[in-house]
Amino acid sequence: MQQSNETINVDLNTLKEHYEKTFTERNKVETYGDMIDQKFVKEFLQLHINTKFDHQIDFSQFCDLINNLPNGKAVGISDVSNEMLKYAKNQKVYEHIKNIFETMINNQTILVFDLNSLFKT
Repeated sequence: MQQSNETINVDLNTLKEHYEKTFTERNKVETYGDMIDQKFVKEFLQLHINTKFDHQIDFSQFCDLINNLPNGKAVGISDVSNEMLKYAKNQKVYEHIKNIFETMINNQTILVFDLNSLFKT
């Protein structure tokens, strides 16, 4: 890269390669601990494939968790903030969310749902 007066001359191929490398290469070196964690996850998945669990979330602990969520965090894909959940103080909404999490845990799946729909009813 050369700078002359008020312009900067950059080879576009070099710039393209730099950005491709920046956004595609992993910058974390895999550690022994990462490999062990991956091994345990793979073993768990193989052992429990097609297993339906019966995990129950304690409702009072779940409500405590919601009430202790930090303020000022970015909203997720659902556009529901921690403050919306905390200050709703709606036991019915909390029960629905708890049931969604129990279903996800017990069926080993990820549900795609819109939390906004719980607030609109």
